[in-house]
Amino acid sequence: MYTTTISSQGQITLPKSLRTALDISQGDLVTLDYNEPQKTITISRTESFEESAKRISSYIKPGTPPLRDVRKFIENSNWGQQ
Repeated sequence: MYTTTISSQGQITLPKSLRTALDISQGDLVTLDYNEPQKTITISRTESFEESAKRISSYIKPGTPPLRDVRKFIENSNWGQQ
């Protein structure tokens, strides 16, 4: 468990050991999930655009042409239809 103080501007400082465990550093985005019934906040590391693109690109077969018009792709396919 970690304890921190809220500043006069409503900011908190995450302890270094927690930042290291979450693999976050200055400028990174984090997600705060508020659980109202329990009055708790969960802090999660937010994947960067570059990390998301790298992860998603691993599913694309080599030589696949880029998708330039998503709307046209959806309209011309059975994607999303039952």
